[in-house]
Amino acid sequence: MTNQAAVSRDELAKTTVEAREREEHRINLRLSPEAKDALDMIANDRHSSYSEVIRRALGTEQFLWNVKKKNGRIIIDIPGEGIKEIVLSL
Repeated sequence: MTNQAAVSRDELAKTTVEAREREEHRINLRLSPEAKDALDMIANDRHSSYSEVIRRALGTEQFLWNVKKKNGRIIIDIPGEGIKEIVLSL
């Protein structure tokens, strides 16, 4: 029974840590007028909140950065403009 109690405490501790890692966090953010205009435009176009726009932007940035870390290339094809490469700097 002692082993079961120890396992239960360990599982509880792990669950508590996992729950803390999933908690949402509130942050304050300063934006230039241009960045605020871009945020407004994207939020309006997508019918989304500022928070959702920023979450999606972070996800996109994380994906692009991971491609760069793997020495990958980010290629886009814009109709009428042709194929272009996005080059990320450090």
